[in-house]
Amino acid sequence: MQKAMTGGTMPESLFKVARQIGDLVAHSGMDPVQGAVWIALICDEKPLTSAQIAGLLGITVDYSNKMLIELERWGAAKKTAKPDGSVLWAPEMNPLKFTVNVIKNREEPSLKVLDGFMETALNDKTISQFAHGRLKFLQEIIMMTRLIYEIIIAISEMDFSLLKKVRDVVVGFTKGMGGVLGALPWFGKK
Repeated sequence: MQKAMTGGTMPESLFKVARQIGDLVAHSGMDPVQGAVWIALICDEKPLTSAQIAGLLGITVDYSNKMLIELERWGAAKKTAKPDGSVLWAPEMNPLKFTVNVIKNREEPSLKVLDGFMETALNDKTISQFAHGRLKFLQEIIMMTRLIYEIIIAISEMDFSLLKKVRDVVVGFTKGMGGVLGALPWFGKK
């Protein structure tokens, strides 16, 4: 399996940025090549095929397909099927969806590991005696992390369209009242 990019036909300055973004997203749990593929999608005005991306980055088409499927799973890319059966890829430009998917992919496995550790620690008398009250502290950290995680997931699933409509009605109503509420930042201009 290919793990390195050769640069392909992508301009050298853009390839350098793609590698740097790849290294950055690797800290989120992505493959560094995924970051470069994502940059290739973002920097092109039109959707690309996996073969075009492979040519830009100097990777195989199979590896390009694998990276695109993973980017789709992370919420960073979307595919469109053409009538001739070919598939075009474009960046997913929803930052909330992308951020939530990064958190899900990074935090869910960590929480599972911590849950497993806690179960083992609480059932092992040696660990329980050695750690004293520290296990309780760790349990609280896990609970807080899980709570923050669940809040982020819940926010990502909210429909804000109704809230925007309410804001629009209030702004319209207050304009008739001399714009008193419309002057407040959260009711202000769109």
